Amino acid sequence: MLKNLLFFLLFQLSAGAQNLPNDVTVRKGLPNFSWKLKHNMGDTVRIAFLGGSITQAENGWRDKTFNWIKQQYPSIKFKQINAAIGGTGSGLGVYRVGEQVLKYKPDLLFVEFAVNDFSEPRTAILKSMEGIVRKTINANATTDICFVYTITNDIYNMYNNNGIPVSIAAMEELASYYRIPSVNFGVAITQLLNDKKLFIKGPKPNSNDSSFFSGDGGHPYPETGHKIYAETMAKSLKQLLLKAAVFNHTVYTPYYSDSMQNSSMIDVLPYMQKGGIKSIKDIQEDMGQKFTNLLPNLLLLNDTLQEIAFSFTGNRIGFMDVIGPSSAQITVSIDKDAPRYINRFDSYCFYFSRMHWFFIDGLSNGKHYISIKLSPVQPDKFLLLDKENERSTLEKPEEYEKFIWRVGKILIPGTL
Repeated sequence: MLKNLLFFLLFQLSAGAQNLPNDVTVRKGLPNFSWKLKHNMGDTVRIAFLGGSITQAENGWRDKTFNWIKQQYPSIKFKQINAAIGGTGSGLGVYRVGEQVLKYKPDLLFVEFAVNDFSEPRTAILKSMEGIVRKTINANATTDICFVYTITNDIYNMYNNNGIPVSIAAMEELASYYRIPSVNFGVAITQLLNDKKLFIKGPKPNSNDSSFFSGDGGHPYPETGHKIYAETMAKSLKQLLLKAAVFNHTVYTPYYSDSMQNSSMIDVLPYMQKGGIKSIKDIQEDMGQKFTNLLPNLLLLNDTLQEIAFSFTGNRIGFMDVIGPSSAQITVSIDKDAPRYINRFDSYCFYFSRMHWFFIDGLSNGKHYISIKLSPVQPDKFLLLDKENERSTLEKPEEYEKFIWRVGKILIPGTL
């Protein structure tokens, strides 16, 4: 009886390990990137990173991977294109990729959205990720792409129950169809967690010998989680770079949809502006300055007489903006519909400022006219504060008495 029980337990452990995803799936590999590395032509080799906060983190897997590549090829000039924004998934990434990645002509593009797409439906992920792939290939058929999958406590629990997140499953469908390689950082982490050599969350390490992956179960510490991520990528790249060739990637018949292939992100143009709207370039002390690397033409609306208005064709419209303590509610009028009131201030604005975005959905698929102004009546921001006694601890409380909408880009699935 005891022997049978031990056999059953060993079988279960073995089955769980066998059902883990591959840490690297080579498919076609990175042939063009490898060719450039092996045939140093004196050109700068560009590596782009498109993702969320895990990729955005300084001294994280992005920096560690970039530095590892530079160390392996010291005679080559490299440039890093950091297009990672915390809290964003592929639904925004498909709009950002042209302006913030492809215009810099990368030789290699890492795409990391599995965590931030975790709760998104499969169809939405397929649309946006396929849009990123098709846009990249159309911009330059020799740009190699690699999908990257990170891990959270929820994903770890799924792996241990022989499951896989919808986000990773959908991305693997596309990776298989377009023969894009993928690297799954979560496999090594899962194995270490199961062996009790690592713990999913705990205090921030005081030295490099910490056994904690992260502080929250998702955002790795540079000394531990990110270090293991980078080691996994370095090991994977040794396989992905084996075959070197000049190869044109092909935009096949769409796997699911090419509806996002022509989506775009543009500046708010002068003809759309009314009422003396100010540019961030003229306000050096504004908190929006720290976001101008990705939103260089940020505009500030701080008066109800100011307006942004234009026509567009499609069934939705979106905006990329910057929100923080001084953010405001805006009034959006589309055609003859009732006004929409959209508050661009949320509870996180008490703690940090950030780039953000929103869409207006559910429109008929046709031509529309949109007008946006600051709302004449603004909500009480402090109603969103968790505790009343926290109000006295806020830095620069006067900022909360201001009402500004900082808009950087228009997100267009159709055309203007």
